Amino acid sequence: MTLVVTANIAGQTRGEPVQLPDRRRRRLSTIVARHKPPPGRRFIISVHRKGETFLRPTDGAVRLRADRRRTLVGPDGVVLVTIVPGRGGIASIGLAIASIALIAVAPYAAPALAPAMGGAGIAVSAGAVQAGLVIGGVALCDAAQASAAAKKKTERSFFSVTGGGNIPKPGARKPLLYGRCWTTPPLSQKDFITYDGDTMALTNRMTLGIGRFQIHAVHVGEAAFWLEGGGIQAPFNSTDGTFGTQVEFLYGQPSAIAPGDVISSPSVGGQEMPRPGGNHERTPWFRLTPQGVTADAAQMSWTYPAIYRMTSQGRQAPTVAGVVFQGQEINPTTGEPVGPIFDLWRSSEGATALTTTPLRRSAYFRLPKSGAFKVRPQNMYPEAVGFEQKNTASWDEMAAIEDDVRIRPNTTEIVMRVRAGKGLTVTAFSEIWVDATRIIPVWDGVAWVEQAERKAVWAFADLVRSQRGLALPNGFDADTWLARCRSDAISPTI
Repeated sequence: MTLVVTANIAGQTRGEPVQLPDRRRRRLSTIVARHKPPPGRRFIISVHRKGETFLRPTDGAVRLRADRRRTLVGPDGVVLVTIVPGRGGIASIGLAIASIALIAVAPYAAPALAPAMGGAGIAVSAGAVQAGLVIGGVALCDAAQASAAAKKKTERSFFSVTGGGNIPKPGARKPLLYGRCWTTPPLSQKDFITYDGDTMALTNRMTLGIGRFQIHAVHVGEAAFWLEGGGIQAPFNSTDGTFGTQVEFLYGQPSAIAPGDVISSPSVGGQEMPRPGGNHERTPWFRLTPQGVTADAAQMSWTYPAIYRMTSQGRQAPTVAGVVFQGQEINPTTGEPVGPIFDLWRSSEGATALTTTPLRRSAYFRLPKSGAFKVRPQNMYPEAVGFEQKNTASWDEMAAIEDDVRIRPNTTEIVMRVRAGKGLTVTAFSEIWVDATRIIPVWDGVAWVEQAERKAVWAFADLVRSQRGLALPNGFDADTWLARCRSDAISPTI
C-alpha cells in the first residue's frame, strides 16, 4: 500500500505514517491535497520506493507543483512530505545545520528556507549549495556544538553517496528479456561503500539478464549516468581519484571493479563503538559471513563525527582517537567458536587529531585463513573524566570478501562504482534504469548470426532453439520465416 510520511528537515518523522487503503495508483496531486500540512506551512514533496535506505528530498525524487498532476504513485511508493521552517525562524543550531544540508542536496529548497535561515542569522547564498553534503545522527549533534572559530580552521568538504535500490526478490530467477526495453536490473550482490578520505565510493553489481545485450543507456533515477557513444555523463564524470567513477558491462568475464564476492552485513550500520570501562565494553559479536559461507578478506568502515578536547580556556585542542576490531574463528555451519579471540585490525589517529567535521575511514585486510569468523569492535579510548572530549567512533559497514573470480555463465552484468564529489548532484542511487536490446541469433539465409534484434519472430526462434527454451536446435523453419519477414511490410517488434 502507498505510504505517506511527514518529516522535518532533520529527517525526524512527524506523526504516524499514513497507509492508503488499497493498491490502486493515485495522482500525486490528489495525495498532496489530502495530506499536506496546515495552511501557511512550507513543504517539499518527494516520491520514493519502499525499501530505500534513506528517505530524503533529492533531485531525482522531488516533484514540483507543476509535475504532481502528471505523477502516478503505485502501491510500492512512498510520498515524503518534508516540512521546512516557517517565517518564525529556526529554533536550534541543529535545525540550522540540517537546513544547510537540505539546501546542499536539494537546491530548490533554498527559496522555502531562506526566510527561516535569515531569522536564524544565516545568509543563504549560492556558495552554500555543495552537492552531496550529508549531516545526520551523532555527526549533527557534534557539529552543532563546534565553535565557529574552530570550524574555520578544521572543516573540510564532506561528500556522500547512498545505495539501497534495485533489491532482488528472494528466490527470483535471472531476468530473461527480449527486444529493447527499460529495466531495473536486480543486484547480484549487496552494494557496498568504500571511504576515501573526505569522500566515498559506492559499488553496485547488477544482473541485467540471461544472454548478451547491446546497452544504450544507464540512468540513475531521471539522470543520465552513461550513454552509448557518449560514455559516463556529467556530473558523474567529474569525480576521479583512487576509487573513481567507472562502469563495466560484463559477459563471460571477471570484473576489475569488483573481482570477488563481496558480502555486506545488514546488521552493523550506524552503531556507536563502546569504550573500555563502559557498561558494555564491546559490541555483541556479528558474523562476518552468512551461515555456511567462508571469506578470505574483510573491509571495515567507520566514522569519527569529531575529534577534539576542550582546554581550560574553552578552546578546541588535538586529542587521541582510534578503534580496534576483534575476531574469532567459528564453525561455518553451527557458528560455534573454534579458535581464540584475537585482534583483527587496529587503527589509531595518534594524539594530534583535530577535526570538527566527520572523519571517515575504511580498512581492507586479509584474514588469517580462509574461513568463517565473527567480529566485534571497540573504541580504543575510555570516556574522558574531568574534561570534555569528542572521539566517538561509529561502525558504518562490515563486508566479507571471497577470493572467487566470479564469472556468471551466459549472463550479462553491470558493475558501477560511483565516487561522491563536489560536482555530483545525484547522491541517492535508489533506482538504476538500463535501456538495452537483447542480442540473439538471427537467420540471414546462410547461417545464424548474433545481433541486437527486436523482431518477435527471432525471439520466438531463440525460445525454440535454446537450452533455456525447448532445446530444439532444428525445430524452427528459419528459411520460411525469413522469407515472410522479407515480404511482410510490417514485422512485429518487441
